Amino acid sequence: MKKWKYIISSFMAVAMIVGLNVQNVSADEINQNQIFPDTQARIDSTLAEYPQFEKYINGVLDTVEISDFSDDANEINSFIMQALDTVGEIGAMGQSRYQTAVQEYENRIEPRVGIAYNTALAAYNQGIRIVENRGCPNTARYMRHAICPEDSTGYPASVDDTNTSWAYSLVYDCYGFYDAVCEKFESIILPNNPSGGTVGGTFEYTSKNSSLDAFAALHRVEYSVTFTRMSNGGYKATYYIHDVYDFAWDNNGYDNFEVGFANNYCAAMQTMGWIRPFDIFMTVIEEKNSAYKFYFRINLGIFRND
Repeated sequence: MKKWKYIISSFMAVAMIVGLNVQNVSADEINQNQIFPDTQARIDSTLAEYPQFEKYINGVLDTVEISDFSDDANEINSFIMQALDTVGEIGAMGQSRYQTAVQEYENRIEPRVGIAYNTALAAYNQGIRIVENRGCPNTARYMRHAICPEDSTGYPASVDDTNTSWAYSLVYDCYGFYDAVCEKFESIILPNNPSGGTVGGTFEYTSKNSSLDAFAALHRVEYSVTFTRMSNGGYKATYYIHDVYDFAWDNNGYDNFEVGFANNYCAAMQTMGWIRPFDIFMTVIEEKNSAYKFYFRINLGIFRND
């Protein structure tokens, strides 16, 4: 496999002008002939619309560099374009969810009659401490991030949890997510694209298929996973997960009383405008020599540490 590198052209130039925080998407070396102009243009336009996928696309390109793909440029570009198709679908879904959350938040705002901001915030912070004591540090972190000053009109910045221990745990330690990805790998990738491919969809973390922290912090997410076959016959994967941190009053949607109670208290805080929705993005890139380097094995249907 020839070493190759992708350089963002028109999109990077625009990003530099407007000051977007987007890094160069690249592998270590370059063979510009490997990427067709149409593929290059598609990567540019995808990143212009969904810049949060920059690390994910970078991870996909890096895995192609070390995969067992032939030097057939058609095969390589088809693989990249298929990943970009899924990125576009998942990106549009996430964008719509965030816009809906913001609109619903603005529609639910109610007058703050007889409720002091500092009093409500003190109770909310006490709730955060309880959440931490229950072993849910990431839920607590997101709860703090959602807080807005009393008279502000803006929204919290998005949170990027790429390649953190939290992101790894959501991918590898929550067997419900793992099983969902395995099923798609076996039913979609292996029969149709044995050299590699991309799957995507939605997943719901529950108290039965994941940790309490994952259940409370995320619950429902969109995801995309790109598999690339390695020379040893295994598959390396690159993951993207997105959620909108948002609260709506829920009478029976949670299978855990404490989580349901906390959700509804947060929903009340959001109705008063003191916590607000924000995006959560995370990418997991299986790095070479990483403790979390796993390969998907055709013969066993499991990940193995290598």
